[in-house]
Amino acid sequence: MKRERAFAGLNLATGKIRYYLPFSFTEISGPACFHHNHLIYTADYSGIGNIYAMDTATKKIYQLTSSRFYANDPDFSRDGMDMIYSDYSSDGLRVAETKMDTTRWIPLEKITDTSIRLFDPLVRQEEANIQTA
Repeated sequence: MKRERAFAGLNLATGKIRYYLPFSFTEISGPACFHHNHLIYTADYSGIGNIYAMDTATKKIYQLTSSRFYANDPDFSRDGMDMIYSDYSSDGLRVAETKMDTTRWIPLEKITDTSIRLFDPLVRQEEANIQTA
């Protein structure tokens, strides 16, 4: 059964939990890391796992990579100007690199979900959702 996920941080001094991303059924994964004031993580908002950044002050989310199949495991150069990540292709994993140029980031509201939703016909024929009952 698929469960909702979120990203949260625990302040060890105060014991308070801060939720960076709300709970949702979107596939999100880490390891999440921080780059300046952005939480960097992998998600499938478009139907394909790519690397995203959430501005921790504004909560705005941006797509950083446009992998054909899947991008994950971001890390940064010493000066923070470049992001290195794993890019999955038909030949397997390869190391990829991109500049951390915020002018090229795509806002989440401009991302189209192109996932193949094979389950939609089944959902339409059901009369109840036992997960919400």
